[in-house]
Amino acid sequence: MAMKSDNLCAIIPVRAGSKRVPNKNIRPFAGVNLLEIKIRQLNMVFSKENIFVSTDCSECANAASALGVNVQWRPAEFASDTVSMSDVYRYLAESVPHEHVLFTHVTNPMCDAAELREAITAYDNLLPGEFDSLTTVTQVKDFMYWPDSKPLNFDPLNKPRSQDLPAIFKLNHAISILPRALMIEQKNIVGKNPFWMQISNLAATDIDTFLDFQVAEFLYNWQHTLHP
Repeated sequence: MAMKSDNLCAIIPVRAGSKRVPNKNIRPFAGVNLLEIKIRQLNMVFSKENIFVSTDCSECANAASALGVNVQWRPAEFASDTVSMSDVYRYLAESVPHEHVLFTHVTNPMCDAAELREAITAYDNLLPGEFDSLTTVTQVKDFMYWPDSKPLNFDPLNKPRSQDLPAIFKLNHAISILPRALMIEQKNIVGKNPFWMQISNLAATDIDTFLDFQVAEFLYNWQHTLHP
């Protein structure tokens, strides 16, 4: 029987607009840039023809073309600051011919080929029945409050140790895999009944601010000094 990964492609979304870290996708990072790093990570588990860079940025397009992967020009209405991500997800899924989609961001440079292989294997082997998709998550063990000052996950009159808090998971957006048809139907990269694949805090390192960018670059250089 054919594996799901036999008809799986990878989508990397990179748009021109970036408010908090200007040009973060192609800004110099550890001697290269985030887009090139993610393409090279994917290239260790995908053939070039199954990697798609969705962009409205000519510099990102040129970088992707130079590395031999597919460039999909994204219309302006799907690259604005106001468009719903739900509409973007549906558009991106409709833009590829494969039955299954691996969606990943360049802003998780520490999530590399090892996590990609693990996620693809899990998607192939663990999902035929109970689960319809896979998404990487990070476990949160913090004392959380609602805006009205009510505690979310603990009793302040019987405060537990942090390690005894109930498990809450947050999406880290490092890897999501799901059927293309489900991504279109749900307009999301998370299915109706996803398998939560926990990855390490290091692999989940995400870049949102300039401080995040600097920290991630330090960690990336540190990791590749230890494991070149």
